[in-house]
Amino acid sequence: MTWQKKGNGLEYYVKHEGDCASYRVQNGDTVSITHAGFVAEDGAIKQFDGNIEDELFKVTIGEGRLIFGMEHGMLGQCLAETRVSAI
Repeated sequence: MTWQKKGNGLEYYVKHEGDCASYRVQNGDTVSITHAGFVAEDGAIKQFDGNIEDELFKVTIGEGRLIFGMEHGMLGQCLAETRVSAI
């Protein structure tokens, strides 16, 4: 696992390679995602948000509906790629 730095405090690694030849996410794209948000608190990792077991969440990249790091981390992501981001 190799962490990539995207700036603004965001780092990510690719957990599952996607199809980069077909498409990469860019501003204005509507994407369907699953996500889980975690925070380190008092020495423990706690989940504060997510939809892993629910239906996909649709969002248009660049509209500002997600925290900045989450949208920024999806830019350039390949079709069917899975990323883990740290903000």
